[in-house]
Amino acid sequence: MLLRTMRNSTRFRTGLLAALAPLLPLGCADSVTATDASADTGIDLGAPVDRVTPPDTGTPVDTGTPIDVIPSEDRPDVLDAPAVDVAPQCPTGRGKRQCMTRAQVEDRIRNPPGLRPPEDAGAGDAGLSPLDVPSEPNGCYSPRYVQSGCCNPAYAVEREGDECCYLWCDMACCGRPMVVRGEARAATMVEASAWSVASEAEVAGLDATTRAALARRWRDDGRMEHASVASFARFTLELMALGAPPSLLAEAQQAALSEVAHARSCLALASRLDGSSEGPGPLDVGGALDGICAEKSLRDAIVEGCVGETIAALVAQAQLRGATEPEAVSALTRIAADEERHAHLAWRFVAWALREHPSLRGVAGRCFADALSRAPASLVVEEGVDARAWRAWGRLGADEHSAAVREALSEVIAPCAKALMLGEPVGRSAAGRSLSEAT
Repeated sequence: MLLRTMRNSTRFRTGLLAALAPLLPLGCADSVTATDASADTGIDLGAPVDRVTPPDTGTPVDTGTPIDVIPSEDRPDVLDAPAVDVAPQCPTGRGKRQCMTRAQVEDRIRNPPGLRPPEDAGAGDAGLSPLDVPSEPNGCYSPRYVQSGCCNPAYAVEREGDECCYLWCDMACCGRPMVVRGEARAATMVEASAWSVASEAEVAGLDATTRAALARRWRDDGRMEHASVASFARFTLELMALGAPPSLLAEAQQAALSEVAHARSCLALASRLDGSSEGPGPLDVGGALDGICAEKSLRDAIVEGCVGETIAALVAQAQLRGATEPEAVSALTRIAADEERHAHLAWRFVAWALREHPSLRGVAGRCFADALSRAPASLVVEEGVDARAWRAWGRLGADEHSAAVREALSEVIAPCAKALMLGEPVGRSAAGRSLSEAT
């Protein structure tokens, strides 16, 4: 399993570096010295980047991070988000704090990334098996298992009466969410949605617990993919506001269309599993276009695209390897390929943006460094689920998910971030090979 993941990440990294080579800000390796690059980006060139070993806790900043970025003069936060400032734990922005009841926390753990409105949390969870999740001395569930809207684990939890208050530093998201004022948004779920058609097909060989859990996960994925359509629509407008070339605009439009197909596929799987026609309804897009500027677009592209969609691509590839159910295999085949293309688009945009706005290189360096310092969230699989069926329907166990995320961080994101930030045209080496040679 690990060998296959390595091969996927090698192919991914090789193709990405080859695509970035002609876009790197400095044109040729001989034109920049280590001293120049370090002064420009704040990156410690002597630190290793080939492997990332995230800490075992959800600590947002690891002093041993492989890319050590010196704080620059750029603005600490371009979003006017109603959030609690928890610096210095959140070096690239502002922290978020949310208090929840035990039922709401359990709902968020069972249904990551927890985009269900708080008033709906815990509804319909009666009869579910207890969670096998460790608790803190204060009685709250471990923050490592409680994700934010961008699927980052909390780094601390405080007890306030009957509620547990979790603190997050949102950076790397799973896939490309629709983030507005620092919060990921998703559509309200409604019955008889135009995005989903109730299925009467029988699903043989699945117990009720496994079927219900699979349906919830696939429907949550469909809801996220639906939100990604809006995210790419906004990205298109950002590209136009920044004067981006037509090739990037065309790819952004194509990416939005592929997210429509992803949402439909995920929701169709959910409907087949539980027979429901529940799907996305209205999506609140108020404020989505506030504050468009080069810096914000760059930050978002790194967090949501270079990191989030690179992780999403490697996770989808891991899901595909274990899937045997034909509908799941079909959906994941397209999702894995498309997410890789979306990641390529984000990396190329960042390369273009840094070439057009070299003063933002410090911003980019800090974003990459923060993402590489994070431990991936711990995925929880509901008690009583049939592990074999779970994998056959394209879902991952906790260890498999963590392995895919760590592989994406260490084998793709870290080396590509270094190449991008140092302006080295790696096309002279491994990146110059074709994809067929790398597999």
